[in-house]
Amino acid sequence: MNIDEQMQAITEELISENGYRYRISRQGLCELVHARFGTNLDSIIPSDYCYNRVNKGVDFIKRPRLFAHVDHGVYECLGENYLYDGFVYAEPKSLKNKIVVGAWENGIFTSNENWERYCFK
Repeated sequence: MNIDEQMQAITEELISENGYRYRISRQGLCELVHARFGTNLDSIIPSDYCYNRVNKGVDFIKRPRLFAHVDHGVYECLGENYLYDGFVYAEPKSLKNKIVVGAWENGIFTSNENWERYCFK
């Protein structure tokens, strides 16, 4: 199983056991994936799987989206194909604050002018 499949499996289990919007810490999520699959803890980056955050170098369109980032190190489990509504943020190191790079409306994503400016895929 690759890391995407591992994250999907863990998220499905969490939702099945606890329901949608179950909140979990980054540390807790990483420990679950590591314990179940033996994945290197440094390879587990939950923010790469968020509806509302994007990391430079991550193919946002192709990567499965599973979580909403709700606070520093805290995620809500939503699963794939969730009808998410809300902004998508990036936190480029060149800026002090996060910026809006797009938005979801009823599960449909639209990027804005900042998307290309910061070279996100």
